[in-house]
Amino acid sequence: MGSRFSHPDFIYPPNAAKVSPLPIGITNVGIFAFICPLNLLILVAIFRDKSLWKLPAYQIIFHLTIANLFSTIATFELGMIAFFDRQIEFNSYVVAVGSLISYYGPNFICILSAIQALNRFVVINDIHRLTEAWIYKKYHVLITLTWLFILITAVSMISTGMVFSYMTNDYLYFYDFEEPVHTLLFYISMTSLGVGASLFLLAIISLVLKRGTTKKRDIQLLVQGIIPFAYLAIVRALMTFPIEKRPVELIILLSLSFRGFPVVFVVVYLGLNKTLRKAVRSVLLKKLVRSPRFIAHNKRSF
Repeated sequence: MGSRFSHPDFIYPPNAAKVSPLPIGITNVGIFAFICPLNLLILVAIFRDKSLWKLPAYQIIFHLTIANLFSTIATFELGMIAFFDRQIEFNSYVVAVGSLISYYGPNFICILSAIQALNRFVVINDIHRLTEAWIYKKYHVLITLTWLFILITAVSMISTGMVFSYMTNDYLYFYDFEEPVHTLLFYISMTSLGVGASLFLLAIISLVLKRGTTKKRDIQLLVQGIIPFAYLAIVRALMTFPIEKRPVELIILLSLSFRGFPVVFVVVYLGLNKTLRKAVRSVLLKKLVRSPRFIAHNKRSF
């Protein structure tokens, strides 16, 4: 395999694309264009609203949104490569950044999803009433440890000389000599999904047994957590577990499905979470009120 990058460690596999790059590029760039602004609005809305920021559930949503925001950056890069790969040469280090995000982003989201499931289990079972301050701090510890783990393993991955590239036939980032099934991250990712699924299931069972004593808001947050989690678990499992003679079309479909997770996440929380939707609308209205055109229009109105 020849190298198209200036850096000798970056190997570019030969072009054997079976699917047109145009729809792939449009889909990836479209995800970025649609989701990135909404992610930013959600982050600002939660951070500025003190009533939301003090709740562990919304702090977890905040960090999941950050992870989704980073993943859209890698998705945008893949879209640009699909559009222009045959015309220009992409810098190897630019590809490396997108590769690291796409490699560690899913694992980060899986771990945070398990923490979110723990939060829903705790709230549904009223455990937070016993040691509220302790649990509140533990969420911070878990989230902080997750960030540190991802950063440390990313640095370790770079220091070992991992080869990053891009597979034009599959429209995927490519890691030379990488075997996900045998890596620590694979087991952590699958364990996180397993733990998360168990906690969500226990929360549902507890909810059924309690029969109407749980607050409506907590039930809604449980449903909002389960929908994107189920989507993540199914797509992640199909992408990660080895399947013999997997067709290129299926690889591309699963890849696009996983990159579409931020879309599912945003649609669920802005579509079903009235509180978050109001907070986002408040941010938009404040920006509108402060805009020069709005001020000039209102001066003419009085």
